[in-house]
Order: sequence, then structure tokens, then C-alpha cells
Amino acid sequence: MFQYERPTVDNLINNLPQVLKSSRQFLPWNVEGEGKKVPLKQDGTSWGNYNDPTCWRTFDNAVDLVDRGKAFGVGLVLASQHEAATLPEFNLIPGLIALDGDAKRSPAATPYNIPENIRSYIGSLESYAEFSPSLKGLRALVFGTIPTQKQNLTKSFADGTELSLYRAGWVTLTGLPYQTLVPTVEH
Repeated sequence: MFQYERPTVDNLINNLPQVLKSSRQFLPWNVEGEGKKVPLKQDGTSWGNYNDPTCWRTFDNAVDLVDRGKAFGVGLVLASQHEAATLPEFNLIPGLIALDGDAKRSPAATPYNIPENIRSYIGSLESYAEFSPSLKGLRALVFGTIPTQKQNLTKSFADGTELSLYRAGWVTLTGLPYQTLVPTVEH
């Protein structure tokens, strides 16, 4: 089972990119069973669905659930152009791509000590990047497109690390910045 670091409310409020905070595309989540990150439904129960806009919340509402101990963390739905057009009241931010550098299965990774191949890829983006909830991975957000209809593309490496590009779905956020002094999401 994986260990996760609970994001602090201060880190979420002070470090996440401002451009994201006005949208209603946040998913509070809890840890279930063997370390599975599970989105919450609107009523606060488990097994919400990132495809269901009734589960999406404002930033303030999602952070409030973390603050009150009702959620372990906050996630972000990677909304499509279609969703933004059909849900204008949500003020969705479409076109986000998440790059997830995961080293939690690598024996070389320890908290805050990320293998070089992950650091190199994430650092090359020059966009908002943060430590993942395991503290053994990095995640970056950029605006762009990837040439696939799949939710994500993943490359696994012999050392147990993985790099994934997500164009859809949802990703967790910690607000623990990695080499980002001013949190911005770049194109």
C-alpha cells in the first residue's frame, strides 16, 4: 500500500495557479482500501465519477472539505472544449494537459528525492509543477493538446518509474511546488 501526504489547506490556497481557482472542476477525494484515490460524490460519499459534473466543485468548496477533514485531498478534472461549451456556468478551463512523473514503484525513490529522468522531463516544461501525494512523483500542468483520443499515454521505464500524459480524466493536486516560484500554467 502506498503512503500519501495530506495536502495542507495553506499549500492549496497559496500555491496552486490562480487561473484554475475560478472554475468548478475540482474533485475532493479520499483514500480507500489499498491506497486507491477515490473522488467524492456531491453528497460527500465515495465513488464519485470524474465524468459526472454533479461531482465537480468550486475550489473553495473542495478546499473546505479538506480543511474540515471530510476529504483527504483535492483533484482537478481535465475538462474538454465540449464540456466547457456545454457547461458555461462552471467556468471550466479546457485544454489542460497533466504530465505525471510517477516513481512510487521505484526502489530508488524516497519522499522528495525524485529520479533524474522524472525531474528532467517535468523541469523542461517550465510550467506549474508539484510533488504528487506520495511525494515520490511530480506532476505538471500545461495548456496544449496531445495527438490521441485515449485518456492518457504512458511510458514505463526499467527503474520502475513512469511518465504519463493526461488529456482527460482527473489528477490529484497537492500545492507542494517543485521548482516553481510563481505558479502559472504555460502553453
